[in-house]
Amino acid sequence: MQSLLFLAETMFDCQYNILKIRILNLFRKECDLVNNKSKLVRYIYNQIIFEAPMVRVSVISALGEIVFKQKNIRDIIISLIENCLNDDNEVNFQKL
Repeated sequence: MQSLLFLAETMFDCQYNILKIRILNLFRKECDLVNNKSKLVRYIYNQIIFEAPMVRVSVISALGEIVFKQKNIRDIIISLIENCLNDDNEVNFQKL
């Protein structure tokens, strides 16, 4: 669905963390509607850089949900989540 990809592009310019979190939660629930799943994952993952901790946690949650729904891109998403675990600037589950 084009509207979800439009929301993904809009997130970059948004300065309200609560709105970003709501959009990410929508992606988590409605990712099946998007034809280009890898593009959606890229938009979601790009939100993890330079964002507030709560937004980053929502990114990981959205990616985790997509892992279970999209088997064809599962390996890519798992490697993105693993990168977050190994980077001090990203969400670190051991500190949460």
